[in-house]
Amino acid sequence: MLAYSTEQRALLRSVYQVAADSSIFGASLEEIKEKLANSTTNEDIEWALQEMQREVQLVLVGVDCDRYVTAANGQCWILNGEQGSFFAEPWTTLNGDINPSTVR
Repeated sequence: MLAYSTEQRALLRSVYQVAADSSIFGASLEEIKEKLANSTTNEDIEWALQEMQREVQLVLVGVDCDRYVTAANGQCWILNGEQGSFFAEPWTTLNGDINPSTVR
């Protein structure tokens, strides 16, 4: 975090907080933009999301809709679809490795 300016750190915290508040359900790009519409630009939000993905603070998940979850919620996330909610790819870790506890 020290490599970022004060303004960038505030933006990163704001975007992270939206994803954290969404818990394991995650927040879509549109939901994040909607919640932060009055305080920042779309370009800044997209920059913050890319930075936090690079640092594995946020994880991009989803099948029919991309959603952002915190790394803490990345292991166990639920996708909401038209037919109901389900877990997708519980057999992989954040790094893409196989999670041995799910494939016994």
